[in-house]
Amino acid sequence: MGYHVYRADVAAGPFSRRTSSLVTATSFDDANVPPGNYAYMVRAVSLQANPSGTYFNPSQGIFAKISVIPIPTVQVQVVTNGIVLSWNSLPGASYRVQTSGNPGRTNWIDLSGPVIATDSLTSWVDTQTRSAPQRFYRVSSP
Repeated sequence: MGYHVYRADVAAGPFSRRTSSLVTATSFDDANVPPGNYAYMVRAVSLQANPSGTYFNPSQGIFAKISVIPIPTVQVQVVTNGIVLSWNSLPGASYRVQTSGNPGRTNWIDLSGPVIATDSLTSWVDTQTRSAPQRFYRVSSP
């Protein structure tokens, strides 16, 4: 027994098989998937034998929706009222702008709260730049 993994751009399909042979592990890495929204289907497949021969018996499958979010590349611009951070984004994805006085720290502080992307480029302005002598930024997605 094993599994086949399928992917589609929409939940209604069509689905294309991502595995060339049955996967027996409980995880599968679908490498090099471009950013976007996808539907996955996983089907359990068992080998059946009877007097007429052997055949594969696939299950109906289980479905999941996945969003692949690009790693943000942040651009910084100093403006009159603060600093503008812009980054590549996936429309509909949620991002957070975080800050730290030291990039080696493990506890970053949220500055922005949720920022929902409406386009492939998202921006946010930090108007509190005068409150810290040195500030490092990062953009993360929950």
